[in-house]
Parts: sequence; structure tokens; C-alpha cells
Amino acid sequence: MALRDIIDKIAAEAKAKTEELESSMARELKAIDEKSASDKAAAAGKIAGDTAARIKREKEKLSVLANIEISKKKLAVRKELLEESFSRAFGRIASASPAEKKKFLGRLVAGAIETGQEEIVLPKGELKRLGAKFAEGASEEASKRLGRKVKLKVTEGSIKDGFILRQGKKEKNYTLEMIFRQVREDLETEISRILTG
Repeated sequence: MALRDIIDKIAAEAKAKTEELESSMARELKAIDEKSASDKAAAAGKIAGDTAARIKREKEKLSVLANIEISKKKLAVRKELLEESFSRAFGRIASASPAEKKKFLGRLVAGAIETGQEEIVLPKGELKRLGAKFAEGASEEASKRLGRKVKLKVTEGSIKDGFILRQGKKEKNYTLEMIFRQVREDLETEISRILTG
């Protein structure tokens, strides 16, 4: 349903409710006609005040409902744009040239290293595509970041993309799917926080 349709629907509901309330007021005024003039004036004032208050409440309620619908539409559009952005980014990384992929993975590995004792597990065939110097470059970057000499061991395993950092029995998953899932969750949480104020 388009935003214009929502607004028109709400306006029509408000008009119908107003007419219903005015009709109700007319019936009540007719019943009061039989009372004395002073009672009639007092009752009419009360009915008019009550009716005006009810109309105001209904309009406020409909306005809140319209704003909620508008927010829902905006959220749906933002989610769609976010999904499209992630899909494009994932595609770009997955189809990157060996040089671009080497640079990207090298930065990720260097940033993920904590002790310098980790083993890097790459997808089968990836080490050949990245070249033998990949481990040296990642070791250099990690050495700079940690402030000491690091020599990383690189092996291959049964993963699709990205890498796994392994130290003993501990593993940290840095596959592209896992990285994108975490970033998406973080962004969705942030967007939700912004929208709900």
C-alpha cells in the first residue's frame, strides 16, 4: 500500500468517525429539546465538549497509526537497500582479482592475529592463487601491529572463502559469510537503535 493510499485511508476514517460523532451529538441534542432551556444549554455545552474531545483523541490516534505505517515503510526500504549493498559487496570480494584478494585477506589476517602463534587456514587452492609470499606479508603486517617478530604458518582446509585462525584447539572463523553476518547484525542493531530513538 502506497504512502498516499495510507494517508487517504486515514483521512477517510477520520471523516467517517467525525460524521458519526456529529450524528450522535445531533441525536443527543434532539433528546434534550424536551428539557428546560437552562438544562438544555448546559447539556449541549457538555456534549459539544465531550464530542470535541473524542474527535481530537480519534485524530491523534489515527495520526500515530499513520506515523507507524510510514516508519514501517521506511524501515522496509532501508532493509532492502542494506541487503542490496551487502550482496554487491560480497560479490565484489568473492570475484576480486588475486592481487586485490591477497591485499584484502592480508589486512584481515594481520588485524586478527592476537598472539603471533596462530595458524592461518585458507580454502583449498587459495595459497597457490595468493602466492607463497602471502604468509610472509601477513607475518610482516602482524609483526608491525604486535611490535615483535611473528612468523605465521599457513595451511589449507575445507572452507569456502576467507580464513580460519587456529591456535591449538581454538578456532576463530573469518570466512566472508561469517564476517558479513556479523557486520550485518551490527548495522541492523544500529539502524534499529536510530529508528526507535
